Amino acid sequence: MTSNQDFQDEAEQVKSCDFFKKVSVSNNNAVGMLMRITGLDLGESEAIVYSDENKSDLLIVDEVRARHVATTMKLRITGTIGILIAANENGLLNKEEALACAEILRMSKRHISETLLNSFIENLK
Repeated sequence: MTSNQDFQDEAEQVKSCDFFKKVSVSNNNAVGMLMRITGLDLGESEAIVYSDENKSDLLIVDEVRARHVATTMKLRITGTIGILIAANENGLLNKEEALACAEILRMSKRHISETLLNSFIENLK
């Protein structure tokens, strides 16, 4: 198993959060096949297979290829920006907090386009 060394601190924060529950896919062969066919990494492939196996309501994924594969598989998806939009619209993040999140995303060099970030910022409540 490989992991992205760029986000080790974030990974540790997620691992220590009670909000998240670690789950496993039932079909590791499907994960391996998805990785080989699509070039997706282990985590994205597991997330897609798990979501499909369990008929998940929503898959949170940002990587463009993973979004394309999930959409092709008719999975309902959103990304980080979608989560921030929902949090802002539902009063969980005020405009200033949402702006701070957008700036953190911009500084973190995540693969989120400037166009998408700017659109998010322009539409904040």
